[in-house]
Amino acid sequence: LQYAIPVALDGSQTHIEVMNSLLQKRRNLVLDMIEDIPGITCVKPGGAFYMFPSIDVEDDWKFSIELMKATGVVIVPGTGFGQRPNTNHFRIVILPDEEVLTKSFMLIKDFYLKYKS
Repeated sequence: LQYAIPVALDGSQTHIEVMNSLLQKRRNLVLDMIEDIPGITCVKPGGAFYMFPSIDVEDDWKFSIELMKATGVVIVPGTGFGQRPNTNHFRIVILPDEEVLTKSFMLIKDFYLKYKS
């Protein structure tokens, strides 16, 4: 294990550029999908592999549980991350591939629109 450290630090770092590019593509995809859902907004993250969208619901915990039960899509309620009082958010990661992200946000959108009506 100790022999891997110099290779990791001094070896090629091209994989970092590849991963950063991939994450930027996924971030932009998710932002575009979020823009298509009235009542959900998100600040563009600059350097993370997760996002923290704001959602127009009374209880982000309840919404998260109901979403998971109805669709199998797992999001984390914002209440666990110290969000400002009287706001509701959820946390998602953008590590899954584009197909999984697209399918997930289609399910989130459909569920959210029914949930709000």
